[in-house]
Amino acid sequence: MFDEFKRRAIPFVHRQPANDWEWLALAQHHGLPTRLLDWTRNPLVAAHFATQPRSGKADAAIYLMDAHELGEPDQTAHPLFFEQNVVYKPPHSSVRFVAQQGVFTYHAQPEEIFAPKSLQKWTLAGTCLIELHLTMRVYGVSPATLFPDLPGLCTDMTFSWVKFAKPPPVAPAEQPATS
Repeated sequence: MFDEFKRRAIPFVHRQPANDWEWLALAQHHGLPTRLLDWTRNPLVAAHFATQPRSGKADAAIYLMDAHELGEPDQTAHPLFFEQNVVYKPPHSSVRFVAQQGVFTYHAQPEEIFAPKSLQKWTLAGTCLIELHLTMRVYGVSPATLFPDLPGLCTDMTFSWVKFAKPPPVAPAEQPATS
């Protein structure tokens, strides 16, 4: 799947990735299943993603860890054959990487539980998610700022206009003419 992505994605990239690590990050960032897990350096960005609307009032979570606990990869090695968990900091070749302050963890054995010593879980009560989500917008963290492209703009506008728009006025029913 990775090799096919590299072949088929070429017309869609503005800058050719320099190595397979960059290709893997690009694939992950656009939805292809990989051994990478998205992280951010910005807690407000993490809060935005944790508070995305979902059904029910389930709690959400933000995970954090000390990125220095894991090493960085030798980028001359092919990522699919790398044998240890590492933190990969991609070059900011995508406006989305820049906006989201993105980094990745690479998981050599994705079926194993990822539990570095510094890993913490902050639980957000389901009852506060909507308010926190709206607060993120006040602080300038929204789809338009995290996805600075047309899909991000449209998602942001749809949320603003559809979620908070007043229904259009209904014309009063015409009164039947009386003689």
